[in-house]
Amino acid sequence: MATFLIALLRALDFGSRWRWHLSMRARYTSLVDRVDRVAVLPPDQRSEALAQLYDELARIRAQERAIPGSAGGVAAPGNTG
Repeated sequence: MATFLIALLRALDFGSRWRWHLSMRARYTSLVDRVDRVAVLPPDQRSEALAQLYDELARIRAQERAIPGSAGGVAAPGNTG
């Protein structure tokens, strides 16, 4: 019975999960686009750009634990977006 109720609750919240996945995909795609631009930067600016990309990747990865409707769906304190 509990399994059915959990499945029902998750199915009813499908819209927010779908929007969350689309948002995360857009974030990763944006990051890949920025990686492609690093190659055209002057050599003295590449290390700073790569450091910024790594920081952004870490921030995006931290948001993966906040999938709506999942057990880990509670965002970490101070990590609202």
